[in-house]
Amino acid sequence: MYVINLILDIPLRNGYSYLHSEALPRGTAVSIELRGRTQIGFVASSMPATQFSAYPLDKLKPILAIGDSNLIIPEHIWQLCEFAANYYHHPLGNTLFCAIPVLLRKSTEINYIAADNTYYQATDSAIKPRGTKRQQLLEILRQQALSLPQIRAIIGVSAASLIDEWLTAGLVQITAPPPASYAHQALALNAEQTQVVNTLSAELGKFHAALLYGITGSGKTEVFLHLIAQVLANNQQIMVLVPEINLTPQLAKRFEQRFPYAKISLINSEISDKQRLNAWLSAKNGQTNIILGTRLSVFTPCANLGLIIVDEEHDDSFKQNDSLRYHARDLAVWRAKQLQIPIILASATPSLETLYNYKAGKYSLYKLTTRAVQNAVLPQIELLNLQHYPANFAGINQVALEKLAACLERKELALV
Repeated sequence: MYVINLILDIPLRNGYSYLHSEALPRGTAVSIELRGRTQIGFVASSMPATQFSAYPLDKLKPILAIGDSNLIIPEHIWQLCEFAANYYHHPLGNTLFCAIPVLLRKSTEINYIAADNTYYQATDSAIKPRGTKRQQLLEILRQQALSLPQIRAIIGVSAASLIDEWLTAGLVQITAPPPASYAHQALALNAEQTQVVNTLSAELGKFHAALLYGITGSGKTEVFLHLIAQVLANNQQIMVLVPEINLTPQLAKRFEQRFPYAKISLINSEISDKQRLNAWLSAKNGQTNIILGTRLSVFTPCANLGLIIVDEEHDDSFKQNDSLRYHARDLAVWRAKQLQIPIILASATPSLETLYNYKAGKYSLYKLTTRAVQNAVLPQIELLNLQHYPANFAGINQVALEKLAACLERKELALV
């Protein structure tokens, strides 16, 4: 018999002790009875009952159910939560439950769907399917292998039944997944970008905090993409944190275009509970190549994380201001140090904290001072003294009105 110390979603510093017939790994989800209600807890430690002396054993209740071994919280995420709880003075139980998907907090019996990583490619069969869309799909499959989600995006919801039909008829066959590192139409780098990529490439595989300071339009994202390709080639995962939800689809589309065979998981507050659980499990099991999301993504478990990127690191949206109050950028730096992997903090206007850490010698600075597109010029900025150019009732002076009128005549957009 063993005494299991459990962490519950309760604002207390200590755990609760329960009995079980065998020791359980730390992070295992269990179901227990507390104050007449069934609750979910996670194993913090196990010890033989003979060594337990805090309470009489007959006062301890048994554990009711044990969760699936695939739902165990990994050790590196447990350590991250312990650090966050101590650093931000928050109970470990509340911290842990903030870090995991909602469905894991509710039950030990969770139905989840394992990610399908099967790819299909056309055979040499001379059979011609009916319908223009089906013919176009078969032609694409002759040129490249596609997964079921990619086929569904082309043909619609009937993709699964269609592929089963074609497998039976011999039109397609299952093939090995293409390498996730395959890069489609990678852009050429300029001299500054090349130097940054080469220098950071040498830092892969060890902790290295890099501040990538580049002006707007200097090609910071292209630097990310080249480094991501190298990490994918090493069969490692990449975590990319962005401050706003509305930046996620734009960046995801660019990643999908560059790495068509990489599995990309989006994690933010707009996805459903089931989608977040599937993304959490996919990253934990190593089936996701790129994790892209907002601040809560920093708690996503990864089987083999090789690089963390924090885009627009200066943005205050990386701060969580209710419940567990944390800064995702700072937790990302701590996580990179624990895993001994590089982290890139990118910004055109770095935060004072990051600049201070660079001045203190903790971070390395990399600069991109020119626009990535040749012959591109920075916009001209002109400050108008309202004492010399009085504003009208709307707060706009005559010079600004003339500039706006000229902009509209050119059929361009203006932001006021």
